[in-house]
Amino acid sequence: MKKLGILILLIIAAIGLIFVYISRNKASEEETSQGANTSQESQNDEENSPIDLIDHNPQKNILLVLAFQDFNDQEYINVKNTLRSNKFDVITASTETGSATGMKGTRVRIDLSIDEISTDDFLGVVFVGGSGAHIYFDNETVQNLARSFYDAGKLTSAICSGPVILANAGLLQDKKATCYPGYEENLTSKGATHTGDNVTVDGNIVTGKGPDEAREFAEKVVEMLSKEN
Repeated sequence: MKKLGILILLIIAAIGLIFVYISRNKASEEETSQGANTSQESQNDEENSPIDLIDHNPQKNILLVLAFQDFNDQEYINVKNTLRSNKFDVITASTETGSATGMKGTRVRIDLSIDEISTDDFLGVVFVGGSGAHIYFDNETVQNLARSFYDAGKLTSAICSGPVILANAGLLQDKKATCYPGYEENLTSKGATHTGDNVTVDGNIVTGKGPDEAREFAEKVVEMLSKEN
């Protein structure tokens, strides 16, 4: 009888230990889940806050044009961060407003649709590349936007596949430019000289090769903007 009592106590103790173990594992899983959610929210926190252009100095506003789907995350983030760290206001535009999505899942709130942009509100423009940028290659509204910045003598820049937009807008005729490998003919067929350099400057046009050169491109953009400002 005494042995039976001891056995019962041992069983109760074992059940208690199992309960504690399960409770701790559950808490750990909840913490891991919360951490994963925080990571996802951090990625989504790449979104900009809506911007009222009236509250900003046009001499500090830089327009970033993104594909609404599949823009290049690395290019956007490098350009945005470099501009902001140099006290420029970054304003995003696309074919529509809402939340654009990058090739790697970065979410960006789009401030303006392309058809509501006034060149007078900005110091310059950057066309970000990525696999989704092809929607702009033959987009007349986007081409007119690029021309309006160029004709106003303002910084007109593009990276990766973005320079194709400038080429199709007729802005690279007799100009030197660079682009992502595979798009060279899109430039040369429109009269450009392809340099193959990481970054190329010709007048008020700056072109960049691709995501690996995004920081160097962004720094050159800042340098050019600082000269104008």
